[in-house]
Amino acid sequence: MEQISVQTGYDFFYDAEIFDHAPRITINVVNARLEQVLERCFEKLPFAYTVKNRIVTIRRTDLESPSNEKKTKRWIQTTTIRGRVLDGSTGQALAGISVSVKDTRNSTSTDANGNFAIGISGQNGVLVFTSLGYQRKELYVNVKQGDVTVRLQATHPDIFG
Repeated sequence: MEQISVQTGYDFFYDAEIFDHAPRITINVVNARLEQVLERCFEKLPFAYTVKNRIVTIRRTDLESPSNEKKTKRWIQTTTIRGRVLDGSTGQALAGISVSVKDTRNSTSTDANGNFAIGISGQNGVLVFTSLGYQRKELYVNVKQGDVTVRLQATHPDIFG
């Protein structure tokens, strides 16, 4: 998934545990659309995906039975949080900042303009922002608050300022 994300600029949202017993897949494609690549990756496997707002959400299809309602419920309640990360001193956009959802394996990074989009399960979550040279920051988010702006402080302002 990481290589597909790097090459396409799309972010992926999934519970890493769904791949615990899945075989490792290697495919070679040239000039293929994202959907074509995903179809090849998941053919003959119990996975499905949706693509919305440059985020690919992956889920297991064999867990979608009434007896597994609790396992699939988190997919139904996935919401995208968008925001921008700025330097706390200069106000300049920060590219390449790691953005993750605390206590999950879901992460992304900011683009060249400091923008990010990440999926959270449920109505609330804690986003964690990290990067070499900047202080780690945790931010509580609620799906109703809209876009967020985060200002990170340099660990050594005299070096970056």
